[in-house]
Amino acid sequence: MTGCTRGTSSRSVVTLAAAILAYMGSIAVPAYAQEFCIFTQITDITEGVAEPSMSAGGTRIVFPSHGDPFGTNPDNSWEVFLYDIPTATLTQITADPVDGSIYPTIDTTGNLIAFPSRADLTGNNADGSPEVFLFVVSSGIFTQITSSSSSSWDPVISSAGNRIVFYSNADLTGGNADGNFEIFLYDIAGVAFSQITSTNGSYNTNPNINRDGTRVVFESDADLTGGNGDTNSELFLYDVPGASFTQITVSTTEGNYDPVLDGDGTGVLFYSDGNYTGDNADGNNELFMFDTMGSTLTQITNSTTGQSSDPALSDDGRWIGTASSSDMTGNNTDGNSEIFVYDFSNSTFSQITTTVSVSSYYPSLSRTGSRIAFVSRADLTGGNPDGSNEVFYAVCGLFLDGFESGDTTAWSNTHP
Repeated sequence: MTGCTRGTSSRSVVTLAAAILAYMGSIAVPAYAQEFCIFTQITDITEGVAEPSMSAGGTRIVFPSHGDPFGTNPDNSWEVFLYDIPTATLTQITADPVDGSIYPTIDTTGNLIAFPSRADLTGNNADGSPEVFLFVVSSGIFTQITSSSSSSWDPVISSAGNRIVFYSNADLTGGNADGNFEIFLYDIAGVAFSQITSTNGSYNTNPNINRDGTRVVFESDADLTGGNGDTNSELFLYDVPGASFTQITVSTTEGNYDPVLDGDGTGVLFYSDGNYTGDNADGNNELFMFDTMGSTLTQITNSTTGQSSDPALSDDGRWIGTASSSDMTGNNTDGNSEIFVYDFSNSTFSQITTTVSVSSYYPSLSRTGSRIAFVSRADLTGGNPDGSNEVFYAVCGLFLDGFESGDTTAWSNTHP
């Protein structure tokens, strides 16, 4: 691993707007707000970054990049990097000439990182198959979770750090001899796999998991409940203790994408062009929330122009993040891709970024939504004049009372 404290690229700026007055109690909070945010740019890589994952505790951000900030990635392969907010330190986690350590996720404490890789990080992946790995930050130890000649992808670690869900065409339990892509669950303490789906000719992908690993949501074109005879790609929820499936979406040709669970597993956020509530007749890509307790669907975004995608959900289920080109606050008339946050408790949208001709996307929220990591081409801090994709995080005014467990280290470190 290679680490350093970022200098000029870890700058912060304050964007003032009406919402700061709302935070201070001077005016009522509007239904739509331009947010007061403090931005910090944590990379200055230029070669490229991808989807970040913020720990629910809000202290660490993990992300993939094919940049070479330390001189330890001269081949510009995709590697995993970790940023520690309290110390403003960026560390390269993987270093291998094989192009393929990508899409990491992180637990609440920021100590456990799961990711897929073709690299031979433990000496057990000589064939370069895509495998699932676990990295323990405190010890610096890699563990190879899967080992096969097949492919295992998209691992997501529960925020409690006890289970990892992923999809694979490997026969990890003896129940996948046909090599179909299935959803698997790995128990870290028990060192044991469970095969969640068992299908033939179907495609099961893009899983997500709740806080304690008792619920899993995923995309599938299989008929797992008897309600998907047309084999459209639908969203399904799996209850681990009850070993039961619930079909969340029922559609014919619509697309349903990127489901994420809140901490207790009662809310599922996703985006879709389906008309589930009667408010999306134009078939635009909109955000929807499924309440598992009442089996009800709520449409979160509603626009005729622009698209909303990259759904993110805080652990407490209150805050929703999205990248959208819609004008949901009256401050995005140019239809640029911006980061928005929605407060589910009072149906309030806040626009986090306001830029021109550049894109911001891939939001990831802390437990209470007080901190937001994302990727942007914008020059939000004065440290990105070349307009390359960089990783930023924001601490925003309306959420400043929601520091994780009273931790204000991010504030004091970025604003000495």
